[in-house]
Parts: sequence; structure tokens; C-alpha cells
Amino acid sequence: RHYRDPEFGPSALALHLGVSLRSLQRYFEPLGETPGQRLLQLRLTQAHAELSRRGPKEVAVADCAYSCGFNDLSHFYRAFRQRYGMTPGAVVAQARDGGAIVQ
Repeated sequence: RHYRDPEFGPSALALHLGVSLRSLQRYFEPLGETPGQRLLQLRLTQAHAELSRRGPKEVAVADCAYSCGFNDLSHFYRAFRQRYGMTPGAVVAQARDGGAIVQ
């Protein structure tokens, strides 16, 4: 749940877990990713889920980005497009139109 805080990065995660940042990095090495990359993926997954939720009210992309821990919209848009191959707005439009959502 802390990953939604834009100030919660690898150092804060290590502190929260009671380990050194270097120990946390060593833990992630066999996984082939860094703690920062993992936090980014968690945030993107949450944003995608919120944007693809069908409902009576559309989710504002900027509000979703901020609530998922992004404090830089251009970074959010780039990372989202790189991960999902489409813009956040396209995901909202697909959900609104009842189209298939790509995970």
C-alpha cells in the first residue's frame, strides 16, 4: 500500500523492511530487476486496473496517475505506453466502449 506514495522509493522500502538498501538490491538481483523497477511495475499495474474499470464515471488519467504514486505525468505516460503499448487514455476509451482490455 505504501507504493502509492510518490516519496516511497527503494530507500523507503528498505527502511520499512528493516534492511539496508544494498541488501534489498541484492535480494532483487536474482529476479532480474531493481527495487525501483518493481515499484514502477506495481504502480503501472494499479493504474491500468483503475483506468480499465468500467463504470458510470470515467477515471481522469492525471488523477489516476497521482493516486498510484506518480508525481510526473510525462514519466507516467512514457512508462505506461512502454509497458502496455497504448496510452492511458486509450485504455479508458476501450473500457468505456466495452472493448477488450490488454493486460
